Formats: sequence, C-alpha cells, structure tokens
Amino acid sequence: MTSLDLPGIADGTAREAGFRRGGSRDLAGVREYREGDRVRDLCARAWARTGIPHVREYDDPEEARAVVVVDTHGEEGDAFEAAMSVAAGVSETCLASGLALRLVVVGDAVHPFDIGRGREGRFTVLDALAVAEPSKVFDRARLEARVMPHLRGVSGVVLVTTKWDEDRAALMRKFSVHGAVPRVALVGDRRPATLPAYVRFVRPSEVASGGLAL
Repeated sequence: MTSLDLPGIADGTAREAGFRRGGSRDLAGVREYREGDRVRDLCARAWARTGIPHVREYDDPEEARAVVVVDTHGEEGDAFEAAMSVAAGVSETCLASGLALRLVVVGDAVHPFDIGRGREGRFTVLDALAVAEPSKVFDRARLEARVMPHLRGVSGVVLVTTKWDEDRAALMRKFSVHGAVPRVALVGDRRPATLPAYVRFVRPSEVASGGLAL
C-alpha cells in the first residue's frame, strides 16, 4: 500500500505527535514489559513487587488513533485473500506512519491494542489475518456494538470488505457521526454502479500488483 488518506497520516500529524510524546500525558495503567517498549517507561515499583518488568502506559490526548474492521462475510477465493492482504497493508501503513491502532476487528474476533504501535502490533495483526476464515453472516448490530465503545479519540475507521450494501453503508455513517473519518476498501471483481466517495473499489489483480492508495 502506497498511501492511506486518514487524519494523522495524510497530514503527518501522527508522526509529529509521536516525536512530541513524553509531554503532558495521563497515566492509564501498568502492564508487563513487551519487546519494543521504552526503557524510560519501566515501573520499578511493579517490577520489584512482581519480579517481572512492567511499564507505565499513558493516554496521550494528541495521539492519532485508528480502527481497522475486516469484514470476513463472503466466500473463499481470490477476493477474500486479496481483502486480507489489503487489511494487512492498511494496518502496516498505520503503524509505520505513527498512527496508533486502537482496535482491529477480524470477523467475530476483536483485538484491542494497549498501544498498538511497533513490531508487536504488526505481528498481532498478521497473526489474526492468517487464521481468518470466511463467515456466512454479516451481523451489523454485533459489529457496531463491538466497535462503538472504542471510538473515543479515534480519527478514522477503515473497513475492508468484499461486499457493499445498505447495512455496511449505515455502519460507516454511524462511525462518521461519532467523528471518525470513514474509509472503505471494497475488494471484488465487479464494481457496483454507485459508491460513496470514501469507498475505494479494488480488484484482486490490483492488490497483487501492489501500489494501492486508499
């Protein structure tokens, strides 16, 4: 993927916020140390108490965040596999640009991120996509209920899907009402007659050739 038009990526503010991090932040909690965490965030008190390295986590009000939703409703085939590749590209673009992934939803599996940055975030996404399988039902209400609690402070929601209908359109409208910029990658062989401006139709062959802009 060559580009992703989301606030914080297109204008470069996500990476700028990353450089500024370390200023005014609220302590969100303490968790076990993970590879890639900053040494200066180590919590000596929790480490001494548990015998395991722990780090402090902060809620940064300036941090740009995104949610990626992977719609697995469909059939096994080129379009489904291409959609998983697009989802991986979207997630990697977010992480590489400094945009934090707040949540990744793959079918019925929800993967919330504590920070959502760096190598661990990338591997978590790839692992989830590697085991994704086509599902027979698209449950809009259930998906909405899973994503809505995580939209606070989110700058954009990216839906990767192989189908487009009123249910999916209504879902993205609901997210946008809460301040999240909607972006959709619709992967398939036949382009619908009409699509909203925020929907990018992509054929599986285009995904294979790379250079996708969303």
